[in-house]
Amino acid sequence: MSTEPLTLTGIGAVLPGPDGRPCTDVPALWDIIRTGATCLTPFALDDLPLRIAGQITGWDPVTALGVPQRVGDRMARVTALATGAVKNALADAGLTAQDIDDGRTVLVVASLQFAFQEARRYFTLYERGGPDALGMEYWLTGTPGSVTSGICSVLGIGPQTLTVSGACNCSLRALEVVAALLRDGTVDRAIVVGADATLDPVCVSSTTHESRSRGFRISTWSPDPHSVRPHDEEQDGNAPGEGALAVVLESGRTAGIPLRLAFRSSRSNGTNPMISGPPDNFARDGHTLLTAAGIGMDRLAFVNSFADGSRHVENLFCEALDGLRKAMDYDGPLLLTNQEAAFGHVFGFVGLMKFVASALMFHHGTVAPVTGCRTPYARLDATPVQRDRAPLTGRHALVMVAGGGGDATSLLIEHLEER
Repeated sequence: MSTEPLTLTGIGAVLPGPDGRPCTDVPALWDIIRTGATCLTPFALDDLPLRIAGQITGWDPVTALGVPQRVGDRMARVTALATGAVKNALADAGLTAQDIDDGRTVLVVASLQFAFQEARRYFTLYERGGPDALGMEYWLTGTPGSVTSGICSVLGIGPQTLTVSGACNCSLRALEVVAALLRDGTVDRAIVVGADATLDPVCVSSTTHESRSRGFRISTWSPDPHSVRPHDEEQDGNAPGEGALAVVLESGRTAGIPLRLAFRSSRSNGTNPMISGPPDNFARDGHTLLTAAGIGMDRLAFVNSFADGSRHVENLFCEALDGLRKAMDYDGPLLLTNQEAAFGHVFGFVGLMKFVASALMFHHGTVAPVTGCRTPYARLDATPVQRDRAPLTGRHALVMVAGGGGDATSLLIEHLEER
């Protein structure tokens, strides 16, 4: 748990955008969040039922990153996306490569798959020409280190580096790690990027598979981008996607969004890889964070929840929220926000997206709507913000991210006075 004040000084993105345009800057990102827009678009793969996904179109890494065509062609998709997001975050923070080369900066890359989508190309090369044809492709484009090295070499930066892999909460865990590093004085600045390109056939086939026992699947089969509906009465799955989101956090700097962050992660989430953990874990984590901060649930401006449009996950969140209310002895109003349906459920940056969206809501003084929610789920003991934004009252928000089969992370954000 970290309670030292930090400043969010830069935000960078390479995300699906509206109308076929990529989302690459903070104004575009905030416009999507504040309006509750969806950036999901039609998608198809042979023999698979997926019909919508979060896809980045109109973004050329050669042009965006200023690299030669041969370099752009060789980069794994996730490396190019992550590099673009970090570049944009550094520009937003007003930092140069020289600023980063100070021995006091760490770059943390979070992802579920890293460059897994390259695997099909590796096997094709191997089948055609054996090991000699494959050469060093795996090491150069398919490993966590290749993603980090690609970012540093293309941008010409030389920070300390760290990679964090895991489930859907991996980017929030990465934030937890850097908050501890900043708190302990190990570094003065942290760049965190969450990225995944989960539109490869292996991932898509897994998200569209319907289990025989419970009929559960991750992705919707609907062709309508508005079918992904967190906190709604109609829920039949989310949508996969691709993209990268990066932030710059610094200590001892005043220009930016000042925040105090406290984290709590559950570490006993059961053995079923499709279950994010017992709901009482989330309730205990939230109770621990709120109690340590000395505040009640009535002081929360909003909760940025982990429901994603899948009924299975929605019910888990409802049980967790019920447990938290009981533990905190609170039966009053509570606002919910959620941006899962805007870009698709992309494991590598979903936690970071909730953090960034929450910080921007504080900065702009408004609670953004739950993307896709039309009729609030009757079982939900809270109020999803719909369509129009809600006035923001208070300085605290609770962010919750479930991680399938592994850790699940909760974050209490306190927005400090901006100068």
